[in-house]
This record gives sequence, structure tokens and C-alpha cells, in this order.
Amino acid sequence: MIVVVAGCSHVFGSDLDDVKYPHPSQAVWPKLVADRLGAKCINVAKIAGGNHAILRRTIVTLYDLIENQKVDPKDILLLVQFSY
Repeated sequence: MIVVVAGCSHVFGSDLDDVKYPHPSQAVWPKLVADRLGAKCINVAKIAGGNHAILRRTIVTLYDLIENQKVDPKDILLLVQFSY
């Protein structure tokens, strides 16, 4: 299973100590969820990401996984936290 997570700075973990931009925190909730499920976490959140950017990154990531990497859509758990 792959957990794909999209959102803004709250999903990125911008206030956490281990952030090394452009890589999200490893202590943020998406990584904790994926670890609990024994899944790989793909966090495409960005700091100051608005809803349009969140949507675009989500679509591009899912397209790449399904069409290019041949991941079965049933093996993807998508979690999106819109900015408002």
C-alpha cells in the first residue's frame, strides 16, 4: 500500500524540528499513519500551498503512480487536507 498525502504546511510539518526543505518532516501525521499501516508515504504537501496547487499536485502524483509506475489504484490510500 502507498499512502499519498497532499496539503499545505500543516501536512508538510513546517513547524517541526526535523524539516529540511524541500523534504517534509518525518514526524508529521501522514508519515505516522503510513508507518502504522506498514505502507510507503508519499507526501506532496508544500508550504503555503493553496487549494489549486494541492489539487494539481494530487492529480500529477496519482497519474504518475498509476500510469507510469503501474501501481494498482486499489493499493493507494489518498489523504488530502485542503487549506480551508
